[in-house]
Amino acid sequence: MEKIKLNFRNFRLDKRNIIKELNFEEINRIKEKHKLSFFFHFKRKVKFLLNFTKNFIFLSESQPFIKSRTLDNVKKKYDHIAGKYIEKYLDKKSSFIAEIDNDKKVVEIRGTYEKYYSDFLLNLTKKIKFNSILEVGAGELTLIAELLKKIKKKRDIKTGVLDISYHRLNKGKNFLKKKKINLHHIVKADAANQPFADNSFDIVYTSHCLEQVPHLFNKIVNECVRVSKKYVIFIEPSYEFGSDVTKNHIFKKGYPIIKKKLFKEENYKIILRNSVPIKSYINGTEIIILKKNNNKKTITKNLFICPSCRNALTINNQNLICKKENILFAIKNKIPLLQIQDGNKKNEK
Repeated sequence: MEKIKLNFRNFRLDKRNIIKELNFEEINRIKEKHKLSFFFHFKRKVKFLLNFTKNFIFLSESQPFIKSRTLDNVKKKYDHIAGKYIEKYLDKKSSFIAEIDNDKKVVEIRGTYEKYYSDFLLNLTKKIKFNSILEVGAGELTLIAELLKKIKKKRDIKTGVLDISYHRLNKGKNFLKKKKINLHHIVKADAANQPFADNSFDIVYTSHCLEQVPHLFNKIVNECVRVSKKYVIFIEPSYEFGSDVTKNHIFKKGYPIIKKKLFKEENYKIILRNSVPIKSYINGTEIIILKKNNNKKTITKNLFICPSCRNALTINNQNLICKKENILFAIKNKIPLLQIQDGNKKNEK
């Protein structure tokens, strides 16, 4: 078994990236801005309990207690802002308020999250053998672009990305083309019903994906484990390791409050869970690494499977087809649209 030791103490922020260190008054202003009233806490908890009771009594599929967290609303929101993340990533004036664990400081630093998250992922990829990697909830592909730029390997790595928003993926695809970065698979699909065969990628990771659809937390975790051969990595907002401001932000947004008991650890075990050393002060993150249990590595000729019945898909006339359920999945601009809710047409023979 491979042993992984990540010493986050080795991560040091380049002082040239620090714009300024926040003083006591500036930090307090941020705390006051994100402070939640007792009434808000009470109302939110009541709403959560009512929703939980409803789901339990009627044995219905888990639904979010905040309407904006439904999968359809999340998709619409990100379709609407497609391209904004790339603009921010490319803007040399971009910055964010960060908490530095090693120095116990709150600072404004240059750049965007991708620069720092890619460093954590890069550190991990140096410690394990891998030939393939998948980002789930990849958005506009800025993180995987940053990561691939830093992975200097001569051998070919099979790369894949998945997101619910076609418009974001298409923006990202054009962005990568200008960067001369090629991905093997760009797929529009639901993270809770991934259209990939078992054990398709050595590493599967997310970044701020689970936060968007907390009611699908376990489904997404299980799907990431199923699709991975070796490891699953989550970089997600952390209630446990976050600042008071982060705790309020997570509670207000309705993000999942990640605790060890949320992970069932049936086909995997948690081998690392820790605060990241450089994180947003407002939406601070943690890194969680799951090691998939030893299992029989299924060998399949077909990478894509039907998200409904999980049978292998075949390609015909630039479409992917599920022969079992007679469903046709279109391929638009070389991006397979592999989500059932897209209103896929029955394939007429």
